[in-house]
Order: sequence, then structure tokens, then C-alpha cells
Amino acid sequence: MATIREIRSEEAANAYNSNPPHDLHELIERTGEWLEALTGEPHAANAAMVHLLDALHDGPDGAPASDRDWRAEWADDIENSADLMRRGQDMTELMAFSGFGIQPDLAGTPADRRQAIEEKVAAFRAFVDSIPPGWGELKEVRQVALAAEARILLDTGESVSIEQLAALSGLGFRSLQNLLAKKGGTLRADADGRVAADAALEWLRARPDFKESVWMDPDREVNEAEDSPRDGEVLGEFLFVPVAADGTAFVPDYRRGGRYTVGLKGEECQFEDYREALEYIASMTRPAWRRPNDKGNWGIVRADRWERRSVASLGLEARS
Repeated sequence: MATIREIRSEEAANAYNSNPPHDLHELIERTGEWLEALTGEPHAANAAMVHLLDALHDGPDGAPASDRDWRAEWADDIENSADLMRRGQDMTELMAFSGFGIQPDLAGTPADRRQAIEEKVAAFRAFVDSIPPGWGELKEVRQVALAAEARILLDTGESVSIEQLAALSGLGFRSLQNLLAKKGGTLRADADGRVAADAALEWLRARPDFKESVWMDPDREVNEAEDSPRDGEVLGEFLFVPVAADGTAFVPDYRRGGRYTVGLKGEECQFEDYREALEYIASMTRPAWRRPNDKGNWGIVRADRWERRSVASLGLEARS
């Protein structure tokens, strides 16, 4: 019998092992370029950056590195060197926390764990905010910060911003804005643009890929079948697709005039991108979309269930 923390930790490790933090590599590269600009001595910046990599691997007694190119060295070694940096470890832990509801390697009482998580999330936010402007889009780093903030806020009964909720749910910011603006919807933002914790959690729990937090009771024993990762699952390689009562699923072929039409009559929205349309359907209280029947007539059908399908079976390319 395994604990919930052990099961989730293995799931998180399997999901992220093949996805090194490329954003950290971009930050390292920008730092080296900044050193070049600051000193005006490219050879000194090169020696410094290569020595930094050596120091992370071997400590201060590493081999002389002045004859090596730091850009090539860091690019070739990003999978290993990122984990040697405290910030890389923080990012990995917060990805596990936001995506799987766990916080690895924390001891103490639940109150202590809460404080440790809040401090880690705040420290990562300070790091993100300190990144100089123009150093790249860094979407991954910023999404991790937002999603982690959303997770700890909701777990402690606090409201979240639209941007934070979008990051935690995996839904596009624009799609979530459209959902919040929809008349008669159950998910609402207040005048300050924040969503109450109870409403946000109710909506998240209806999404097929959301996982409840378990960091408050990580040693609870469960049957592995209740919370085990799916065999062969690869992050980003599978999608949850709605299926109508007649067995037809919402697939990429259902584009008409270059657009997908989703929503009930009078509440329809159109998207050019299949993934965006799928994300919007997943956010709906009553998922629906237009598709042709056997005679080629387009009509609205509603979701009866959800199926997990590989992107390859849908004729899509996996996201890198």
C-alpha cells in the first residue's frame, strides 16, 4: 500500500523528467550576454559562465574552462545543470505542487507545510518579478508562478485572479475571460477581477484533468488504482475530448469556414484553433459544439462523456 504522496510524486516525476526547464537556459544565456555587455570583455564573460557551470557540477576545484564556449556548454547540459541550481529545483517542486497538489520533501505539521509552501511560492514570484524586461517571453516560468499562487490561495480559502485561475486550470486566459463574461454562467469574477475560492474550486473539480491537493495529508494511504498515473502517459501527448450521446467526438475535422463553432444556440463562440476550441468546451457548464450529421447538415450536439485520446489519433502534432 502506497501513500498518496508517493503515488503523486512518481506521477509528477514521470511527467516532468522529459521536460527540462528551457526557460532557465534562456535566463542563463541572457545573463552571459549581460555580463559581456557589462564588462565589455567577451573573453572574461565566457570564462565566468563556463566556470559557473563547472562550479555547479564539481565545486570551486573544477577544471580551467577559459578555452570552452559557455553557450554551447549550457545548451548541451541544460537537463543536468538546471537541477543543480536552487531555482531549478524550486521550479520543479512548484510544478509538482501546482499540477499534482503535492509539495515534495516537506516535514512538520500541516501548518508548517502551509507556511513553507507560501514562502516558496512568494520567493519564486519575487524571482519572476526580478527578471529584467526584454529577456524573453518566459511563459513557462510565469505560468508556474501563477499556477502555484492559485493552488495555495484556493487551498487556504482565498480568492484568485483570472490570470492565476487560467494558469492553474490550463485554460487560455482569453478563453477564461470569455467564460466569465458569459450570461447565466456559474463562474463569476468580482469587481476587482477575482474569483471566489468556492466557485473556482467547484469549476476546477468539474474539469477532467484537475487534481485535488494532497499536501495537507500526504501520508494518507490509498489504493493505487484510485490515484495512479496512467500507463504510458506522456505530458502533452493526450487530450480529453467530449463525446456526444451518438458516439461522435469533437474532432479537428469539424471546422467549417475555417472555424470551430462551440456553445449552445445563442451562446456560440468561434475559434480558428482546435485546441483553443477544445479548452473553451471544457470550461463550459453545458459543453456543446456544431458538427455535421450523416446528411451533411450542421447541428449542435452536447457532451455526454469525455474520452482521453492521443494527439496522434486526432491528427495533431504534439506540443514540444
